[in-house]
Amino acid sequence: MHPKWQTVLPGVASAMVLVGSLILSHLQIHGPECLFRRTTGLPCPGCGMTRSLEEIWKGNLLLSLRYHPLGLPLFLICLAGAFTLFLPRSMKLIQWHRLNPLIPLMLLFVILTVWVLRIAMMLNHSTFFLW
Repeated sequence: MHPKWQTVLPGVASAMVLVGSLILSHLQIHGPECLFRRTTGLPCPGCGMTRSLEEIWKGNLLLSLRYHPLGLPLFLICLAGAFTLFLPRSMKLIQWHRLNPLIPLMLLFVILTVWVLRIAMMLNHSTFFLW
């Protein structure tokens, strides 16, 4: 991949997530149906994330947390990523291509841990998290 795209692509993806969730927050529809849930009957690790982002745009942070506890961190990461599109290369806040390769593994661990905790709470008949 061309070096310029390595620095621009994450910012573009971040901006697309933000714009998409902003548009959905003003419509009466939600994002795409979860194929994992439809196939297995269980919510996937990302179930509720789109609705969580939509609620952040509406200013409902508690409801956002109930839809997915990682919605706000994702929103902030996407905001930082999109912001980097407007900075000169020398001032980039996040050097995506220079991040430690263990970071994706740590993120996967966090996502799966939150998923397991949410499912455990669901099986315990907790109604805090909305799926």
